[in-house]
Amino acid sequence: MTRIGLPKEREEAMRRISTLLFALTTFLAASTAWADATDEFMAIVKDMVSVAQNAPDDCDAKAAQLQAFLDKSATNLAELAPLLDTGPTPAQQSALETLLQDFQLATGDCDSAQSAMSHLIQMLSAANPNDMEFTDDEVPDVTIAADPPAEATPAKAKSAPPAAANVKLMCEEWRASVATYKHDCSALGKRLQRQFNALHYTLADLPTFGDHRKALIPCKKAVEEMATCAEHRESEAALELFGTF
Repeated sequence: MTRIGLPKEREEAMRRISTLLFALTTFLAASTAWADATDEFMAIVKDMVSVAQNAPDDCDAKAAQLQAFLDKSATNLAELAPLLDTGPTPAQQSALETLLQDFQLATGDCDSAQSAMSHLIQMLSAANPNDMEFTDDEVPDVTIAADPPAEATPAKAKSAPPAAANVKLMCEEWRASVATYKHDCSALGKRLQRQFNALHYTLADLPTFGDHRKALIPCKKAVEEMATCAEHRESEAALELFGTF
């Protein structure tokens, strides 16, 4: 499949790192005696990254080990939360950024493992009643200083349709994603969004006759196979990107 602009996997990874960094620094700035507690908190994050790096490659096993680490660290996090104050220094923020990037690399495409970092933020917020509250939709995208801003992705081309063989391959990849993630609608929807964002066409750009009609058969089967996730918001967003039959 043709990729345009920055690879979507990297763009998505940087967006997640930016969002997590914003959430953590917002919490730290909104807390109520920032000193030794900072280093202790950073040590917890570092240990969490180590767990992700040393855990098995299996997504479920990695997620389970990260959750076990969070459960074990819950008491320490609850005690630390009220002590954090004023936000990290530039050096601490840089170190935190590096840790989040390492965590992103260690968890790869495993959404359930990546969500552990968001869970850590929620645990901090729950332990501090004075903390700011926000939802994912309210967290703005912020650009990490160590990385240049992502280039704007050009508009999807509307000219010549892709070869039927490429369409068939895309549909087969779609079915493979459904087979892998059909029991986790959120993960499935996010994965399909990355796949469809990487295309230079949508369903509306494809001929519905001849070889292209045959090539789309696996796509129709994929839609049927993901029926249980059809009304999930992440899956709906993915189908809106590509189009529906």
